[in-house]
Amino acid sequence: MDTEGHQALTQDTTGTSGSVANQGKSTNGQWMQLDVMVRVKCSEPLIQGMMMIGWWDECVPDRLKQLHSDGYQVVIFGNHAVRTVHVQTIIDSLQQELGIPLMIFISTGYDLYRTPSKKMWDLMANEYATVQVNRSESFFVGDLAGRLATDKRRADLSSIDHVFAMAVGVRFETPDSFFLGEPLDIPSIDLIFPKPETCDPPVKASKQTTSLFFFIFKNISLRRKIYTIYPVKDCPEVVSEDFELVIFVGWPVSGKTRLAKKYFLPAGYAHISNISEPWCMQAAHEALSKKQSVVIDNTNANVATRAIYIAIAKQHGASVRCFNLKTEKSMAERLNYFRERKQGIRHTSMADFIMYEKSFQEPNVNEGFNKIHQVEFNLIISPEDRELFNVPIPNYAKRVLPVPNNELIAQAVE
Repeated sequence: MDTEGHQALTQDTTGTSGSVANQGKSTNGQWMQLDVMVRVKCSEPLIQGMMMIGWWDECVPDRLKQLHSDGYQVVIFGNHAVRTVHVQTIIDSLQQELGIPLMIFISTGYDLYRTPSKKMWDLMANEYATVQVNRSESFFVGDLAGRLATDKRRADLSSIDHVFAMAVGVRFETPDSFFLGEPLDIPSIDLIFPKPETCDPPVKASKQTTSLFFFIFKNISLRRKIYTIYPVKDCPEVVSEDFELVIFVGWPVSGKTRLAKKYFLPAGYAHISNISEPWCMQAAHEALSKKQSVVIDNTNANVATRAIYIAIAKQHGASVRCFNLKTEKSMAERLNYFRERKQGIRHTSMADFIMYEKSFQEPNVNEGFNKIHQVEFNLIISPEDRELFNVPIPNYAKRVLPVPNNELIAQAVE
């Protein structure tokens, strides 16, 4: 992360100026999600604008002012994928209503700063390195705690806020428990997840502009590094000199594209990857008609989908191989969010994972494959990326939605 040339400013509207905490001293912190403080109205169907229409509860402003009087620094973290001018409007309204110094960090994109990653926390710590935070007396208030629906409230969409508090290492509170004094009733978070290996060879780095904006009444544009990871073990029979069509089978974000780019593209294969099946079929026809080998880089979960491409290959006289990626679902889900935090690629919907699981059929040579390769997953990750990778993934609540054929499927709500 490159912050050279930027300056972080604070503003105290109570009449004093300077930093929000005494330099060189410890301070208690109270961190909040923006959503637990205010109610906002967004334009539909796309979030093109936001405006503050009221407080989450009428007790919120007095409670926050009391915290400031008690020596707490109020810090707001949030994920809001909207134009920064709209977020700034909410911030201006907050400052005018409260009249206390605020530190506000908003991630406006899908990258490494988006919570539950603790990168926004690290940014705050770097900006105020001389201030020691008393974590034992600090806490984070958020409304995404993975709670189930009750008679009084809807189910939480995820557990992002609870996970963020755990990643930072502070106590977690819901707005109901903190503002209203209700019992803290939240499910436990499973912290058992895969451990990455060390990286060898070294990663390659290139800079790109991130979409994080650091609000303390000044937009701070930052830069970050993107690292290339090498997730799949070498396979002794990856590319072939034969005229062929290769079909990948695997979970979303299971290493398929990395496998294609590392081995097949340098060998001259046509790389076909698209959510539109008709487009992929046409592209496969065109490449094979030119006697160019093809790799189909989609999930290809079931026999019916794979049969389409096998038939196309046979039509052009090409042999067919299958690469069945044995990446575990839990690893693919973790890579889904790790990729978002590192590369700014929005995570794949959990509904896509559910659809894959529901339709998956194990590849079999009787489908018409000349050979099936079983590709074991081997995560190779740099030591500096361990912490980001180990942030637990959000636990999304699930609801039952009707579908046209009157069946019921569980779909993740995001």
